[in-house]
Amino acid sequence: PRLCVCVCLCVRVGVCCPACAHHHQCHSVPSTVQDPKKQLPYQQLRRSWGQSWHLIRSLKEDCIRLQQGQRAAMMSLLRYNSTLSKLKTTMMSMCQQLKAKLDFFRVSIQIDLEKYSEQMSYGITSEKMIAAWNEMQMKAEGCGRVSGLCTCTPPPPPP
Repeated sequence: PRLCVCVCLCVRVGVCCPACAHHHQCHSVPSTVQDPKKQLPYQQLRRSWGQSWHLIRSLKEDCIRLQQGQRAAMMSLLRYNSTLSKLKTTMMSMCQQLKAKLDFFRVSIQIDLEKYSEQMSYGITSEKMIAAWNEMQMKAEGCGRVSGLCTCTPPPPPP
């Protein structure tokens, strides 16, 4: 008698497939598991043992594939975590650089406005220049309000 090669499908699904429909003992593994004290004839015992061995071997292979898949998923997650950590560090650095440039720009405009005030006493004035400086100062203040969204400090770690 031939051993059913689709025993894994038969046992897992619980339905005998057409390829092994002529093997009336296809479900010997589940019946043996459900009633382990039942005495079987030698041929049926031999077939049940063969099917059980095949089932265990295929389950072991499935388990190994699952472990390999889990390992691959963990490695992928670790790579993504590393990439995200590097990107976070880069973003924090860029955020701090931008804040420093904004602070420098604010101080620079303030100094320009103070110098302009001093020069006004000598009669040197330009409405166009003061309007441009005031506009830049307003834009810088607007950037300061937007940069409040980016605090440039890392969030606290989750508990």
